[in-house]
Amino acid sequence: MLESIKAGEIIDMESLPTLSEGTAGGIEKGSITFPICRDLVDEWVVVNENYIRKSLEFLHSLHEPAEGAAALALAAAKIHINDKDIRDKNVCVVLCGGNASA
Repeated sequence: MLESIKAGEIIDMESLPTLSEGTAGGIEKGSITFPICRDLVDEWVVVNENYIRKSLEFLHSLHEPAEGAAALALAAAKIHINDKDIRDKNVCVVLCGGNASA
């Protein structure tokens, strides 16, 4: 999605292996998510596989069977936890687990 946003249009991208399968690869032509993300997302955070893995391990240690995309969201929040924009504020990260195996 980020590369398409940068290009200003949906572009074809190869799907690469990742722990966050829900965020891998390109976007379908005509996707309804592209204009929503283009118009409403204020900041994009790129998270590497190591941060995703560590967040997955943390969630699994809590017996939360979240999928990789949820771990990616948690990792992004943890990266910015000390930023002045969110410090001392309530922060919510939506965790999903529909495609995770327990």
